[in-house]
Amino acid sequence: MLFDALIGYTRRGGSSLGGGTTCSENIGCQTVPEVCCEADLGLDNEVVLVEDIVEASRLPLTGEAAPAAPAAEEGPNFFGVFPAGPQTAEVTTYSAKIGLELQGEPLCTGKLLYIRPGDTISEVTLSLHTNGFGFIDDRSDPSTTRWGWSPFSLVEKLNAVMGNPSDFWAEFKMSVFRQTGEDMTFYFVVTGVDAQKRRDIWMDAMTNAIRQLTLSLFPPFAIAVHPVPGVRSTSTRILAGYLLRCEPNDMVSLLYCELHSYIYGEARLVQYRNEWCDQIVRCVLLTTQTVISTRAGAACTVFAVDDTCFCVRTPDEKELWLRAVSNIKVKLRFAGPSPTFAELDVMRACVLQRAMEIPDLKGGVVPMLPVLPRNPVPLCPVGDLEPAGVLEECLREVSVASSGSQQPA
Repeated sequence: MLFDALIGYTRRGGSSLGGGTTCSENIGCQTVPEVCCEADLGLDNEVVLVEDIVEASRLPLTGEAAPAAPAAEEGPNFFGVFPAGPQTAEVTTYSAKIGLELQGEPLCTGKLLYIRPGDTISEVTLSLHTNGFGFIDDRSDPSTTRWGWSPFSLVEKLNAVMGNPSDFWAEFKMSVFRQTGEDMTFYFVVTGVDAQKRRDIWMDAMTNAIRQLTLSLFPPFAIAVHPVPGVRSTSTRILAGYLLRCEPNDMVSLLYCELHSYIYGEARLVQYRNEWCDQIVRCVLLTTQTVISTRAGAACTVFAVDDTCFCVRTPDEKELWLRAVSNIKVKLRFAGPSPTFAELDVMRACVLQRAMEIPDLKGGVVPMLPVLPRNPVPLCPVGDLEPAGVLEECLREVSVASSGSQQPA
Protein backbone atom coordinates (compact mmCIF):
# COMPACT_ATOMS: atom_id res chain seq x y z
CA MET A 1 0.00 0.00 0.00
CA LEU A 2 1.27 3.42 -0.88
CA PHE A 3 0.56 4.77 2.61
CA ASP A 4 2.53 1.93 4.17
CA ALA A 5 5.39 2.58 1.77
CA LEU A 6 5.67 6.16 2.98
CA ILE A 7 4.50 5.93 6.58
CA GLY A 8 5.39 2.24 6.92
CA TYR A 9 7.35 1.45 10.00
CA THR A 10 9.02 -1.19 12.11
CA ARG A 11 8.14 -1.39 15.79
CA ARG A 12 11.20 -1.34 17.97
CA GLY A 13 11.60 -2.71 21.45
CA GLY A 14 11.31 -0.01 24.07
CA SER A 15 10.87 3.70 23.75
CA SER A 16 13.08 6.15 21.96
CA LEU A 17 12.76 8.53 24.88
CA GLY A 18 14.47 6.24 27.34
CA GLY A 19 12.79 3.34 29.11
CA GLY A 20 10.50 0.58 27.96
CA THR A 21 7.29 2.54 28.45
CA THR A 22 6.89 6.23 29.04
CA CYS A 23 3.68 7.62 30.44
CA SER A 24 2.17 10.92 29.42
CA GLU A 25 1.50 13.21 32.35
CA ASN A 26 -2.19 13.71 31.77
CA ILE A 27 -3.25 10.40 30.29
CA GLY A 28 -1.03 7.76 31.80
CA CYS A 29 -0.59 5.77 28.65
CA GLN A 30 2.08 3.77 26.90
CA THR A 31 4.34 5.58 24.48
CA VAL A 32 3.75 4.79 20.84
CA PRO A 33 6.85 2.99 19.50
CA GLU A 34 8.97 4.96 17.11
CA VAL A 35 8.47 4.33 13.44
CA CYS A 36 11.10 3.95 10.78
CA CYS A 37 10.57 4.59 7.08
CA GLU A 38 11.84 1.53 5.23
CA ALA A 39 11.03 2.48 1.66
CA ASP A 40 12.84 4.94 -0.53
CA LEU A 41 10.40 7.23 -2.20
CA GLY A 42 12.59 7.29 -5.28
CA LEU A 43 11.50 10.80 -6.21
CA ASP A 44 13.46 13.04 -8.50
CA ASN A 45 14.32 16.13 -6.56
CA GLU A 46 12.93 19.19 -8.23
CA VAL A 47 14.92 22.38 -8.38
CA VAL A 48 12.72 24.19 -5.88
CA LEU A 49 13.86 26.72 -3.35
CA VAL A 50 13.18 25.37 0.12
CA GLU A 51 12.97 28.96 1.31
CA ASP A 52 9.72 29.25 -0.64
CA ILE A 53 8.20 26.43 1.41
CA VAL A 54 9.51 27.86 4.66
CA GLU A 55 8.16 31.32 3.88
CA ALA A 56 4.78 29.88 2.91
CA SER A 57 4.56 27.92 6.16
CA ARG A 58 5.32 30.77 8.54
CA LEU A 59 2.65 30.77 11.25
CA PRO A 60 1.48 33.77 13.26
CA LEU A 61 1.37 33.80 17.02
CA THR A 62 -1.58 32.40 18.93
CA GLY A 63 -4.67 34.56 18.54
CA GLU A 64 -3.43 36.40 15.46
CA ALA A 65 -5.17 36.23 12.13
CA ALA A 66 -3.68 34.08 9.38
CA PRO A 67 -1.70 35.97 6.72
CA ALA A 68 -3.27 36.95 3.42
CA ALA A 69 -2.92 34.92 0.26
CA PRO A 70 0.37 35.31 -1.64
CA ALA A 71 0.55 36.89 -5.05
CA ALA A 72 0.85 34.61 -8.04
CA GLU A 73 4.52 35.39 -8.57
CA GLU A 74 5.55 34.75 -4.94
CA GLY A 75 5.28 30.98 -4.96
CA PRO A 76 3.56 27.88 -6.29
CA ASN A 77 -0.18 27.75 -6.80
CA PHE A 78 -1.36 25.71 -3.79
CA PHE A 79 -4.66 24.09 -4.62
CA GLY A 80 -7.44 22.88 -2.38
CA VAL A 81 -11.12 23.29 -1.66
CA PHE A 82 -12.91 25.78 0.53
CA PRO A 83 -14.34 24.37 3.79
CA ALA A 84 -18.04 23.65 4.00
CA GLY A 85 -18.39 24.42 7.69
CA PRO A 86 -19.35 27.75 9.26
CA GLN A 87 -16.86 30.37 10.40
CA THR A 88 -17.61 30.20 14.10
CA ALA A 89 -16.60 33.17 16.23
CA GLU A 90 -15.51 31.17 19.29
CA VAL A 91 -14.28 27.70 20.14
CA THR A 92 -17.12 25.33 21.02
CA THR A 93 -16.64 24.01 24.56
CA TYR A 94 -18.60 21.29 26.35
CA SER A 95 -18.90 20.43 30.03
CA ALA A 96 -18.56 16.89 31.42
CA LYS A 97 -18.64 17.68 35.13
CA ILE A 98 -20.00 15.53 37.88
CA GLY A 99 -23.60 16.09 38.89
CA LEU A 100 -25.08 16.49 35.41
CA GLU A 101 -28.76 15.71 35.03
CA LEU A 102 -29.09 12.30 33.40
CA GLN A 103 -31.28 12.23 30.30
CA GLY A 104 -33.94 9.74 29.27
CA GLU A 105 -34.66 6.25 30.50
CA PRO A 106 -31.74 4.05 31.63
CA LEU A 107 -30.08 2.07 28.87
CA CYS A 108 -29.01 -0.55 31.36
CA THR A 109 -29.47 -0.94 35.11
CA GLY A 110 -28.57 -3.52 37.72
CA LYS A 111 -26.71 -4.29 40.95
CA LEU A 112 -22.89 -4.43 40.96
CA LEU A 113 -20.09 -4.21 43.48
CA TYR A 114 -18.29 -0.85 43.52
CA ILE A 115 -14.67 -0.91 44.71
CA ARG A 116 -13.10 2.13 46.33
CA PRO A 117 -9.35 1.37 46.22
CA GLY A 118 -7.92 1.30 49.70
CA ASP A 119 -11.35 1.83 51.23
CA THR A 120 -14.40 -0.40 50.87
CA ILE A 121 -16.39 -2.65 48.56
CA SER A 122 -20.10 -1.90 48.54
CA GLU A 123 -23.11 -3.01 46.54
CA VAL A 124 -24.55 -0.28 44.31
CA THR A 125 -27.34 0.07 41.79
CA LEU A 126 -25.73 1.23 38.54
CA SER A 127 -27.74 2.85 35.74
CA LEU A 128 -26.42 3.90 32.33
CA HIS A 129 -27.94 6.78 30.36
CA THR A 130 -27.22 8.37 27.01
CA ASN A 131 -25.26 11.27 28.53
CA GLY A 132 -23.83 9.69 31.68
CA PHE A 133 -24.20 7.18 34.47
CA GLY A 134 -25.24 7.14 38.10
CA PHE A 135 -25.09 4.74 41.00
CA ILE A 136 -26.63 4.56 44.47
CA ASP A 137 -24.95 2.92 47.43
CA ASP A 138 -27.69 0.62 48.67
CA ARG A 139 -26.41 0.54 52.25
CA SER A 140 -24.72 3.78 53.32
CA ASP A 141 -25.46 6.63 50.89
CA PRO A 142 -29.00 6.97 49.50
CA SER A 143 -28.01 9.88 47.19
CA THR A 144 -27.17 9.26 43.55
CA THR A 145 -23.64 9.90 42.31
CA ARG A 146 -23.99 11.20 38.74
CA TRP A 147 -21.20 11.59 36.22
CA GLY A 148 -21.47 12.66 32.59
CA TRP A 149 -19.84 10.53 29.94
CA SER A 150 -16.52 11.91 28.79
CA PRO A 151 -15.06 11.23 25.33
CA PHE A 152 -11.73 10.83 27.15
CA SER A 153 -12.82 7.55 28.71
CA LEU A 154 -11.80 3.93 28.35
CA VAL A 155 -13.50 0.75 29.59
CA GLU A 156 -11.17 -2.18 30.31
CA LYS A 157 -11.31 -5.67 31.75
CA LEU A 158 -9.40 -6.54 34.91
CA ASN A 159 -8.02 -9.77 36.29
CA ALA A 160 -9.51 -11.12 39.48
CA VAL A 161 -8.04 -9.63 42.66
CA MET A 162 -8.89 -12.70 44.74
CA GLY A 163 -7.67 -16.07 43.53
CA ASN A 164 -8.04 -17.33 39.99
CA PRO A 165 -10.55 -15.94 37.49
CA SER A 166 -13.97 -17.38 38.13
CA ASP A 167 -17.35 -17.42 36.41
CA PHE A 168 -18.75 -15.98 39.66
CA TRP A 169 -16.46 -12.92 39.85
CA ALA A 170 -15.64 -10.57 36.95
CA GLU A 171 -14.08 -7.11 37.26
CA PHE A 172 -13.85 -4.14 34.93
CA LYS A 173 -12.97 -0.47 35.23
CA MET A 174 -13.75 2.79 33.49
CA SER A 175 -10.98 5.41 33.39
CA VAL A 176 -11.68 9.10 32.73
CA PHE A 177 -8.58 11.03 31.67
CA ARG A 178 -8.35 14.60 32.93
CA GLN A 179 -6.16 17.57 32.02
CA THR A 180 -5.74 18.72 35.60
CA GLY A 181 -5.90 16.69 38.77
CA GLU A 182 -5.88 12.94 39.02
CA ASP A 183 -7.62 10.72 36.51
CA MET A 184 -10.92 9.29 37.67
CA THR A 185 -11.19 5.49 37.81
CA PHE A 186 -14.34 3.53 38.64
CA TYR A 187 -13.95 -0.14 39.55
CA PHE A 188 -16.95 -2.47 39.27
CA VAL A 189 -17.40 -6.20 39.89
CA VAL A 190 -20.08 -8.47 38.47
CA THR A 191 -20.85 -11.48 40.66
CA GLY A 192 -23.05 -14.52 40.40
CA VAL A 193 -23.74 -17.04 37.67
CA ASP A 194 -22.33 -16.12 34.22
CA ALA A 195 -20.46 -13.15 35.68
CA GLN A 196 -18.02 -13.07 32.74
CA LYS A 197 -20.81 -12.88 30.18
CA ARG A 198 -22.75 -10.23 32.10
CA ARG A 199 -19.57 -8.18 32.52
CA ASP A 200 -19.16 -8.13 28.73
CA ILE A 201 -22.73 -6.85 28.42
CA TRP A 202 -22.02 -4.00 30.84
CA MET A 203 -18.75 -3.12 29.09
CA ASP A 204 -20.40 -3.12 25.65
CA ALA A 205 -23.19 -0.88 26.91
CA MET A 206 -20.69 1.62 28.39
CA THR A 207 -18.47 1.58 25.32
CA ASN A 208 -21.40 2.14 22.94
CA ALA A 209 -22.74 5.01 25.07
CA ILE A 210 -19.33 6.71 25.11
CA ARG A 211 -18.95 6.19 21.35
CA GLN A 212 -22.35 7.72 20.58
CA LEU A 213 -21.67 10.69 22.84
CA THR A 214 -18.25 11.24 21.26
CA LEU A 215 -19.70 11.23 17.74
CA SER A 216 -22.38 13.73 18.77
CA LEU A 217 -19.72 16.31 19.68
CA PHE A 218 -18.23 16.37 16.16
CA PRO A 219 -19.71 18.28 13.21
CA PRO A 220 -19.90 16.58 9.79
CA PHE A 221 -16.45 16.76 8.19
CA ALA A 222 -13.97 14.77 6.13
CA ILE A 223 -10.23 14.37 6.64
CA ALA A 224 -8.40 17.05 4.63
CA VAL A 225 -4.88 16.94 3.22
CA HIS A 226 -4.77 19.94 0.85
CA PRO A 227 -4.29 23.55 2.02
CA VAL A 228 -7.10 26.06 2.21
CA PRO A 229 -7.01 28.36 -0.85
CA GLY A 230 -5.76 31.80 0.10
CA VAL A 231 -4.44 30.79 3.55
CA ARG A 232 -0.66 30.62 3.39
CA SER A 233 -0.30 29.15 6.87
CA THR A 234 -1.84 25.88 5.56
CA SER A 235 0.57 25.48 2.63
CA THR A 236 2.55 22.62 4.23
CA ARG A 237 -0.48 20.77 5.59
CA ILE A 238 -0.47 16.99 5.24
CA LEU A 239 -3.34 16.06 7.58
CA ALA A 240 -6.20 18.08 9.08
CA GLY A 241 -9.50 17.44 10.82
CA TYR A 242 -11.56 18.17 13.91
CA LEU A 243 -10.27 16.86 17.24
CA LEU A 244 -11.57 17.11 20.79
CA ARG A 245 -9.07 18.53 23.27
CA CYS A 246 -9.17 17.79 26.98
CA GLU A 247 -9.40 20.99 29.00
CA PRO A 248 -9.12 21.78 32.73
CA ASN A 249 -12.18 21.56 34.97
CA ASP A 250 -13.61 18.59 33.02
CA MET A 251 -14.27 20.63 29.90
CA VAL A 252 -13.91 19.52 26.28
CA SER A 253 -13.16 21.88 23.39
CA LEU A 254 -13.71 21.24 19.68
CA LEU A 255 -10.75 22.39 17.55
CA TYR A 256 -9.69 22.03 13.95
CA CYS A 257 -6.17 20.58 14.06
CA GLU A 258 -3.63 20.59 11.28
CA LEU A 259 -0.40 18.59 11.04
CA HIS A 260 2.37 20.27 9.06
CA SER A 261 5.30 18.66 7.33
CA TYR A 262 8.82 19.06 8.68
CA ILE A 263 10.66 22.13 7.36
CA TYR A 264 14.25 22.89 8.34
CA GLY A 265 14.05 20.57 11.33
CA GLU A 266 10.71 21.93 12.57
CA ALA A 267 7.14 20.65 12.46
CA ARG A 268 3.92 21.92 14.01
CA LEU A 269 0.52 20.72 15.09
CA VAL A 270 -1.66 23.82 14.72
CA GLN A 271 -5.08 24.16 16.32
CA TYR A 272 -7.66 26.51 14.80
CA ARG A 273 -11.11 27.51 15.97
CA ASN A 274 -12.71 26.16 12.75
CA GLU A 275 -11.82 24.58 9.41
CA TRP A 276 -11.43 27.95 7.69
CA CYS A 277 -8.11 28.26 9.56
CA ASP A 278 -8.45 32.02 9.98
CA GLN A 279 -7.71 32.12 13.73
CA ILE A 280 -5.02 30.12 15.51
CA VAL A 281 -5.85 28.96 19.03
CA ARG A 282 -2.65 27.11 19.84
CA CYS A 283 0.45 25.81 18.09
CA VAL A 284 2.33 22.73 19.35
CA LEU A 285 5.93 22.44 18.21
CA LEU A 286 6.95 18.86 17.37
CA THR A 287 10.53 17.90 18.22
CA THR A 288 12.56 14.74 18.65
CA GLN A 289 11.64 14.81 22.36
CA THR A 290 7.88 14.95 21.72
CA VAL A 291 6.08 12.13 23.53
CA ILE A 292 3.30 10.47 21.53
CA SER A 293 1.14 8.19 23.67
CA THR A 294 -2.11 6.26 23.65
CA ARG A 295 -3.89 3.49 25.50
CA ALA A 296 -4.28 -0.09 24.38
CA GLY A 297 -7.79 -1.15 23.55
CA ALA A 298 -9.86 -1.84 20.47
CA ALA A 299 -12.32 0.95 21.27
CA CYS A 300 -9.81 3.59 22.43
CA THR A 301 -10.01 6.89 20.52
CA VAL A 302 -7.71 8.91 22.79
CA PHE A 303 -4.10 9.87 22.18
CA ALA A 304 -1.74 12.49 23.57
CA VAL A 305 1.02 14.69 22.18
CA ASP A 306 3.19 15.68 25.13
CA ASP A 307 0.78 17.05 27.74
CA THR A 308 -2.13 17.68 25.35
CA CYS A 309 -4.78 14.97 25.18
CA PHE A 310 -6.90 14.58 22.02
CA CYS A 311 -9.88 12.46 21.05
CA VAL A 312 -10.97 11.43 17.54
CA ARG A 313 -14.13 9.82 16.22
CA THR A 314 -12.92 6.24 15.68
CA PRO A 315 -9.89 4.05 16.44
CA ASP A 316 -9.02 4.08 12.72
CA GLU A 317 -8.71 7.86 12.79
CA LYS A 318 -6.55 7.61 15.89
CA GLU A 319 -4.22 5.22 14.09
CA LEU A 320 -4.02 7.62 11.13
CA TRP A 321 -3.02 10.57 13.34
CA LEU A 322 -0.53 8.49 15.34
CA ARG A 323 1.21 7.13 12.26
CA ALA A 324 1.41 10.53 10.59
CA VAL A 325 2.80 12.27 13.69
CA SER A 326 5.21 9.40 14.35
CA ASN A 327 6.51 9.57 10.78
CA ILE A 328 7.14 13.31 11.14
CA LYS A 329 9.00 12.67 14.38
CA VAL A 330 11.24 10.09 12.71
CA LYS A 331 12.13 12.58 9.96
CA LEU A 332 13.04 15.10 12.65
CA ARG A 333 15.06 12.56 14.61
CA PHE A 334 17.21 11.61 11.63
CA ALA A 335 17.43 15.20 10.31
CA GLY A 336 15.65 14.40 7.07
CA PRO A 337 15.87 16.97 4.29
CA SER A 338 13.01 19.40 3.85
CA PRO A 339 10.51 18.01 1.32
CA THR A 340 10.01 19.48 -2.10
CA PHE A 341 6.58 20.40 -3.42
CA ALA A 342 6.43 17.08 -5.26
CA GLU A 343 7.21 15.16 -2.09
CA LEU A 344 4.52 17.08 -0.21
CA ASP A 345 2.02 15.97 -2.85
CA VAL A 346 3.12 12.35 -2.40
CA MET A 347 2.67 12.60 1.37
CA ARG A 348 -0.81 14.03 0.94
CA ALA A 349 -1.75 11.33 -1.54
CA CYS A 350 -0.61 8.62 0.88
CA VAL A 351 -2.54 10.08 3.80
CA LEU A 352 -5.62 10.64 1.66
CA GLN A 353 -5.51 7.05 0.44
CA ARG A 354 -5.55 5.77 4.02
CA ALA A 355 -8.23 8.28 5.06
CA MET A 356 -10.54 7.12 2.26
CA GLU A 357 -10.42 3.58 3.69
CA ILE A 358 -12.00 4.80 6.93
CA PRO A 359 -15.80 4.33 6.87
CA ASP A 360 -17.88 7.47 6.53
CA LEU A 361 -19.41 8.75 9.75
CA LYS A 362 -22.55 10.79 10.08
CA GLY A 363 -22.29 13.75 12.39
CA GLY A 364 -24.18 16.88 13.12
CA VAL A 365 -26.58 15.43 15.69
CA VAL A 366 -27.47 17.34 18.83
CA PRO A 367 -24.50 17.26 21.26
CA MET A 368 -25.16 15.05 24.27
CA LEU A 369 -23.07 17.27 26.55
CA PRO A 370 -24.11 20.80 27.51
CA VAL A 371 -22.40 23.59 25.60
CA LEU A 372 -20.84 26.24 27.79
CA PRO A 373 -22.41 29.67 27.16
CA ARG A 374 -20.35 32.11 25.16
CA ASN A 375 -19.38 35.50 26.48
CA PRO A 376 -21.77 38.12 25.05
CA VAL A 377 -20.27 40.56 22.59
CA PRO A 378 -20.88 44.20 23.63
CA LEU A 379 -23.04 46.14 21.17
CA CYS A 380 -21.06 49.37 21.67
CA PRO A 381 -18.16 50.65 23.77
CA VAL A 382 -19.01 51.46 27.36
CA GLY A 383 -17.19 54.80 27.28
CA ASP A 384 -15.99 56.83 30.24
CA LEU A 385 -17.84 56.27 33.50
CA GLU A 386 -18.40 59.38 35.62
CA PRO A 387 -18.77 59.26 39.41
CA ALA A 388 -22.28 59.04 40.78
CA GLY A 389 -24.11 62.41 40.81
CA VAL A 390 -21.85 64.21 38.31
CA LEU A 391 -24.30 63.86 35.41
CA GLU A 392 -27.23 65.13 37.50
CA GLU A 393 -25.19 68.16 38.64
CA CYS A 394 -24.26 69.04 35.04
CA LEU A 395 -27.89 68.82 33.93
CA ARG A 396 -28.95 71.05 36.83
CA GLU A 397 -26.37 73.71 35.91
CA VAL A 398 -27.45 73.64 32.24
CA SER A 399 -31.09 74.05 33.29
CA VAL A 400 -30.31 77.04 35.55
CA ALA A 401 -28.21 78.71 32.85
CA SER A 402 -30.85 78.27 30.19
CA SER A 403 -33.62 79.62 32.47
CA GLY A 404 -31.54 82.73 33.34
CA SER A 405 -30.87 83.52 29.71
CA GLN A 406 -34.61 83.49 28.92
CA GLN A 407 -35.47 86.26 31.55
CA PRO A 408 -36.31 89.75 30.02
CA ALA A 409 -33.73 92.49 30.29
